[in-house]
Amino acid sequence: MKKQLRMQGFTLIELMTVATIICILAAIAVPNFLNAVVRAKVARSVAEQELIVWALESYFVDRDEYPPNLQEQVASPGDLVPITTPIPYISNLPDDIFLFPKEQDRHEFIETARNGVSSYFYINYMQPTGKRISVDPFGLKGSANYLVYGLGPAFSTDFVPQKPETLVMYNPSNGTSSRGYLTTFGP
Repeated sequence: MKKQLRMQGFTLIELMTVATIICILAAIAVPNFLNAVVRAKVARSVAEQELIVWALESYFVDRDEYPPNLQEQVASPGDLVPITTPIPYISNLPDDIFLFPKEQDRHEFIETARNGVSSYFYINYMQPTGKRISVDPFGLKGSANYLVYGLGPAFSTDFVPQKPETLVMYNPSNGTSSRGYLTTFGP
């Protein structure tokens, strides 16, 4: 009796089918993972801005004014340094996670920069005029004493701090990496 030789292994079609299935699953999983990373960064940025607002309000309670801007009507991250010293209303200024999207660039900048330059932007609208500023062109959304903002996932840089109505606010309903700033207006 003759023994039949059985070939064992996978055929090329089977291997291609498995590879195709793996590619399809990766194509579904990777964008979802990247969106989750962006949502986590946005949540972190919002929480850090809330900490800064808490420190600004504590500063206001002690001094009956908000910290001044270093340059009149020009937002600068260095403007937040007064809430860290001489009285530390906040121990360290958090770094804007979206200011330097690449971790290496952020570390190199922070090592060479002075304290607070990589933090969120702050502008005190009460400083030059003593009046609150409308947060929209028609005054429908109320007014604010100050603004704390970060770049947001799209890294927009087209905002004019003197005119809050030019501010495009980040809204995740337009996609997690949509254009706009992460903003917090002071009371």
